[in-house]
Amino acid sequence: MRKTRRRGEGLCSAKRSASLGRAERRGEVANLLRDAQHVFPKERITILSDRDRKVFLSMLEKPPHPNEALRKAGATYKRERA
Repeated sequence: MRKTRRRGEGLCSAKRSASLGRAERRGEVANLLRDAQHVFPKERITILSDRDRKVFLSMLEKPPHPNEALRKAGATYKRERA
């Protein structure tokens, strides 16, 4: 006798499995956040000079091209991940 699945039954199982995984990850994230609160202050304000503010904003608007070291690091990362 062959068992057949009703339409969408597999999807429900997949959703249940995914939600269990999310619950585990949520617990891990909650633990990390709790630990991080002891290490890092809740709020951090950095006051920039006018010059530093202009440099910061210009780099956000037009980021510099990657230098040789960054290109090499990116290539190494891709190679190791493949």
